[in-house]
Amino acid sequence: MTHDECAFHAHDSQEMVWLCEGEQLLRKKGDGRAYMVSGFLCACHGVVSLKFLAPGKNADGYWTSDDMVLHVSCFVERQDFEQV
Repeated sequence: MTHDECAFHAHDSQEMVWLCEGEQLLRKKGDGRAYMVSGFLCACHGVVSLKFLAPGKNADGYWTSDDMVLHVSCFVERQDFEQV
């Protein structure tokens, strides 16, 4: 079992795109809202738990150690662990 986190923005995109001749690509000015994903991964079961967070003062706030403890607690409560 492992834990992983990542953060990305709403307007993440490819640097290179295909366009017809004469077409112009209109890109957003900023990166857009940020999103964070925290997940537990298992070698035999794949992704077993995900938590999404929109960080920011006017959104879900910021990821803290309390959020991690809550995520672990919820994950452990839903699992049946076998002692090997």
